[in-house]
Amino acid sequence: MRFVFRNNRTLIIDNVSMPIGSAFAEFINIDFVQAAELFRTGYIESIESESSWDRNIVRKYYEIFLSSLCKIHPYFFAYADYLKSEIDRRLRESFVHINRSDSRELDDGEKKKVKLVFNNVCLSASKLLDTAKKVQNIFAKAAHHCLDIENAGQGKTPIDCLYEYGVDRISISKANQFETGSNIFSQTEIEQVSVPGMTYEIDDSGGDSVISEVWDIKDVYGICYIEFFKMVSGNIMIKKCSNCKKYFLPSNRIDTAYCDRVVTDNGKTCKDIGAIKTFQEKVRTDPALAAYIKAYQSMYARTVKPCRSDPGKKKEAKKQLRQWSYAAQQELEKTRKGAITYEQFTDWLNQNVSVSPAPAGRHA
Repeated sequence: MRFVFRNNRTLIIDNVSMPIGSAFAEFINIDFVQAAELFRTGYIESIESESSWDRNIVRKYYEIFLSSLCKIHPYFFAYADYLKSEIDRRLRESFVHINRSDSRELDDGEKKKVKLVFNNVCLSASKLLDTAKKVQNIFAKAAHHCLDIENAGQGKTPIDCLYEYGVDRISISKANQFETGSNIFSQTEIEQVSVPGMTYEIDDSGGDSVISEVWDIKDVYGICYIEFFKMVSGNIMIKKCSNCKKYFLPSNRIDTAYCDRVVTDNGKTCKDIGAIKTFQEKVRTDPALAAYIKAYQSMYARTVKPCRSDPGKKKEAKKQLRQWSYAAQQELEKTRKGAITYEQFTDWLNQNVSVSPAPAGRHA
């Protein structure tokens, strides 16, 4: 499978572009117990929904299988070519001959054999996920030591951290032994992975010519290894979200504490929740701000809320609230600078909230 690295900043998998480091961060976040269950459920539901048994059923089954697997993570596209050849081989061994130019449906015996092949391949996929979990363990430890912004020493680069951590700890050895794409369905453990091949390509589709590295990768370890070193050499670091505790790639500021993952049913992201938490903490530690918020809520209840059904009065009430808010914030700033005391500030709030008139046509 082709994995394209462009400009040392972009990774392209199955024609989808992403910043280098984002796929790596998501891979080490995977809960493989949950992923295995989602794969089985998604695959079985998709297979059972297929009603056509024409000669293209094998292609459909293969696409469903690969799609279900790659929903876990795009790294699994690395197994695409191997899975296809493995399925074809098993079908031949089962004496199922698929001629796609033949419009006839499979007979009952062929249907049974095709289902058996894909069910066996599906069961064997659990071994592939076990392998990916082992790869994840290797690179999660390496990422913690070498790429984690919070864990890296002051002034240390990922290369400095990797030098201390040791390159051999992420290489295949007797300590890091697992099966690969080339024998994922066999029973034999080996100590080496397939060696990725790399070529250079020139892409001028965007107007300017760009040289890209195109890697032919056949297992998860290969793409994980290459992207990890792209991150190390490019000084690309990740950090754990303060809300969901998962790794993410900071897009703008390196001191960003929250990621953009959607974590609530109503669509709120960790960043949204973080903003609320940050504000609540400010209110908790700043009595003057807490007093201002309470007074603002009182003013809103007195001015804007009673006029919600009258657009004209509501507009005037909002204008009144903005004027009051501006004056109150000036007093809040004086309090923070020590120009007036907290007691003087709360007295000002109490006086101005109590004397602020209610909108026309209403009683205070």
